[in-house]
Order: sequence, then structure tokens, then C-alpha cells
Amino acid sequence: GIDLGTDNSVVALARKRGVDIVANEASQRSTPSIVSFGHDQRHVGEGGFSQRMMNLKNTIAEPKRLLAKRFSDPAFMEELKVEPYEVVEGEGGEVAVKVQLCGSERVFKPVQVIATLLTNLKKIAEADHEAEVVDVAISVPCFFTEHQRRAIRAAAEIAGLKCLRLINDNTATALAYGITKTDLPEGEPRRIAFVDCGRDCMQVSIVAFKKGQLKVLSHAHSKSVGGRRIDSILFDH
Repeated sequence: GIDLGTDNSVVALARKRGVDIVANEASQRSTPSIVSFGHDQRHVGEGGFSQRMMNLKNTIAEPKRLLAKRFSDPAFMEELKVEPYEVVEGEGGEVAVKVQLCGSERVFKPVQVIATLLTNLKKIAEADHEAEVVDVAISVPCFFTEHQRRAIRAAAEIAGLKCLRLINDNTATALAYGITKTDLPEGEPRRIAFVDCGRDCMQVSIVAFKKGQLKVLSHAHSKSVGGRRIDSILFDH
């Protein structure tokens, strides 16, 4: 299972009748969602984070925000003005990034950058599991469009992963909460709110639990509330 976050990503393995959160090469349970393009190679995750300050113009942080975005969208392009890397119009009028890799200029689609991240997370899982990992479930925000969901599936395929299912972030959280509960009612369901204040967005879901059952009743989100926005407001203040 992969929680592909805007700022950090987490990988877990289902085994031994449980779920293990896997530590990366730096013994961290979350990995920065960063790809840094260098003079002779790409640096991903922890490596990308360590290269970031020395190679700002060629480092792509928070690549999930770029997925399936239009270059002609003025509001989104205004957001990207604070980013140090160069954004260009790619195939089909979508946003792409221009970087220097191995001494030459290259243009990458966001789906390719995401695929690089997923490949790194796959390696982290395989190093811990000591065997090949192919099947994966990936969590995505509840507001992702069908186009963005297809892009995530395409990125997984490029990374050599078979995406069995995409699951909404808060549904995954609700499942993790309810799967070990033994005191859930059999009659009237217990309704619980799950709030996810992430880097790029806040998501809220209302979930009804009954014994052996989970039903998402409603969800809402706000892209004007999130860690990135809060940082910006504090910085301006």
C-alpha cells in the first residue's frame, strides 16, 4: 500500500496478518515526495531532499500538485510562480517541467516524475520484504478527477507496479480505524468524522460503521486550507 502524499509518501506491506509501515534507507517511516535531477543521475526521496537546497531549479517537490493540470489555467500558473523550477506547456496543453539532467535540457511530464517516486517506494518495500513487490493499492485525494486517477495508474505501470485499486485518503484512514474494532454496533451505525489536514488540502469525511461494514456517507474538501497555505499566511504575517 502506498500513501502518495503531496509533501511525504508512506509505504506499507500487508503481511503476517497485519500491516507494517516500512522504513526507508534513512530509517524514516515517511519519504519526501521529491525528485532532484543532477549532473549524472536523479536523486529521489531522501536523496532528493538532501540535494534540494543546492539544486533548487532542477528539484521537483510536491509533484502530485502538477498532475493533469492545464498550462492555460491562470489560477494554477499564478500558484506556480513561487516555485524555483521552470514550468512549460507539455503534450496536450498540460503542465510539464523543464530541468537539466546529465548536462542536457529535458522536459518531463508530471506522470513521469510520479513514476520515479513510485519506483523509489517500490525499492524501499522490496528491500524490507527481501522479495519482489508488484501488486499495490494507492491512496488519492477524494477530489481527484478521473483524468488524475488514470494518470496515477499510468505512473504505477511505468514504475512496474500493478495498481489493484485506488482508494480515497479518508476511506483508507477509516478502514485502518475500523478494521481492528470489536465493539462496533450491529444495529444503528456509529458515525465518525475523519479530518485530514494535508499539505495541499483539507479533506473531511463522515463514515458510518457497523459490525463488519463501513460506508462513506459524505465528504468535502477545501484547497484553501492546507499546510502549504498555512505556511504562506504565517510567512506573510
